[in-house]
Amino acid sequence: MGSSSRAALACSPERRAGDVTSTLVLVALFREFWAVVSHKTPVTVADLHRVERSAQRMLQRFDEREQGASRLPATDLHARAVSKLMRTYGEIRRMLT
Repeated sequence: MGSSSRAALACSPERRAGDVTSTLVLVALFREFWAVVSHKTPVTVADLHRVERSAQRMLQRFDEREQGASRLPATDLHARAVSKLMRTYGEIRRMLT
């Protein structure tokens, strides 16, 4: 497990949910200003759609866990999901700077 994965797991659930929300905000900003940024970024509309779907699924899982409606699968699956989310979030942040 990479250091970013360990750091992501060390974060509180509120922090991880905040990162998911920030990812959704970045996607919304990309969509809103797509005409301006589309030729300045390697991000594609398909990338935005993929990231948005992933973030929405993660946010739903956080909400379900908070409400006690369901348990997340095994710890390994959770670690991989958070790791992927953090990588995707980092990719988008780097693309914006």
